[in-house]
Amino acid sequence: MTPASPQAEVRVERAPISGGLFQSAPRPDGTLKVTGDFAYSSDLWVQGMLWGVTVRSPHPRARIRSI
Repeated sequence: MTPASPQAEVRVERAPISGGLFQSAPRPDGTLKVTGDFAYSSDLWVQGMLWGVTVRSPHPRARIRSI
């Protein structure tokens, strides 16, 4: 194998990419959340609303025998 000659070197100029790594993404709901005007799902209430809860087991591979 022979080393590559300096004449064979190819340089590619790339345009800067906006929104790349380590840059904040625009948040369309950010202003509403900061000002307190955003309605979270836990803030909503309707007459006759059904509520649920998630129950987790302290045993990772336990079998559920009854609910």
